Amino acid sequence: MRLNTPEWAHRIRRPILVLDFQDAKGAGQWDEAVVLLNGFNDSDIRLLASQLGPEEAAPMVHAALNTLSGVSQARVLNGIAPRYDEVSPESRMASASGSSTAGSYGGGR
Repeated sequence: MRLNTPEWAHRIRRPILVLDFQDAKGAGQWDEAVVLLNGFNDSDIRLLASQLGPEEAAPMVHAALNTLSGVSQARVLNGIAPRYDEVSPESRMASASGSSTAGSYGGGR
């Protein structure tokens, strides 16, 4: 298949995927957003997840739990976990009380 794919297609895949991911997020299409996020490499998943707004982290986690499975679910949840732990109300309350809730959404790390 790659032999039949023009060279320029490899250079534009990521930017198009970023735009599609941002569009899905902006429209509140969380299931679509996590599927698109899974299309990135692990470092890009972490980068894009680190840019999630506080109101976006929980819906993304729930969509990953409901939409993805196996390795795909694990890699997306692992990428989102640091941002989720940073912005989720449960994590902020736990930080104030001195306990840890890392991965409190039920995902594995």
